[in-house]
Amino acid sequence: TGLPTPKYMLLVAKSRAACLSAVESYNRASSLYREETFAILMINAWELLLKARVMREHGGKASALHEYRQRKRRMGRRANSGR
Repeated sequence: TGLPTPKYMLLVAKSRAACLSAVESYNRASSLYREETFAILMINAWELLLKARVMREHGGKASALHEYRQRKRRMGRRANSGR
């Protein structure tokens, strides 16, 4: 019915969900490890948000999130990367 949702917007939605889960877990009084759970989920939310921004700034390309370095073999020759 409309345009497809850009992939970076899916990361934003996941970031929001992680952030809300972090706050909900912290506010649960009977929860064990609530501070640790909060920290892990909130870090995950920030990471997803950062990845979404990087993707948006690179035209929505997921390849902007990965860095490729060609490795060398023992004898100093480059490995066949298939690219």
